[in-house]
Amino acid sequence: MASSLLALPLLGMTVPAFAAAPSAPDSVTVISDPAAVSATAAEYGIPTTYDGQSLTGITEVTSATSSSTSGISSDATPEWFWQSDEVRDVQFEGIEVGGTPLETQTGTGPTTLTMDNTYSVSNSWNASVSVSASIVSAAVGFGVTQDNSVTLSNAQKVPAGETETVIAYPEFAVYSFQVWVPNNFNGNYTNAGTGSASQFSGIYYAVYSG
Repeated sequence: MASSLLALPLLGMTVPAFAAAPSAPDSVTVISDPAAVSATAAEYGIPTTYDGQSLTGITEVTSATSSSTSGISSDATPEWFWQSDEVRDVQFEGIEVGGTPLETQTGTGPTTLTMDNTYSVSNSWNASVSVSASIVSAAVGFGVTQDNSVTLSNAQKVPAGETETVIAYPEFAVYSFQVWVPNNFNGNYTNAGTGSASQFSGIYYAVYSG
């Protein structure tokens, strides 16, 4: 059954700007071509079926997450003979979509599936060795422990006789990094481990029909 994704009258998302990056308008991309839908689902790991229904459309609403932090390092500030850990070699690894959906709605037409709720979505990080969140945040350019207030604004018209489901998946920009620790006796640093950080960057609305 054909999706009515192109008929969406409202699509939007409001996210507070990160302290380390300027705010910018959200970008909306509607994907309805079957080949493009399949390719996008495969690229980002979006399920192609839901409760017996097939994925027929995707709308991506992205905020202004920058991937320009590649190569940034946190500064270690010597304090007498003491030096702090450093996070170096920050690299943008790509976009991840999925995890726990923010909201799921199913209905049989004629009807409109409306999402107009606010959720809290957290950035996250991990490392193979102990390092402070503040050092990681300084290196990747965003607060790795920050909670983001996300307002969904989506209206999906379902034609008469059709049953559709809309699932709102969070999107994250993922960065990798290296952790270096000091030898406070000679001022040198040793590569001690690796880590990653994920910044909330948008919403994927997946439409299933059948």
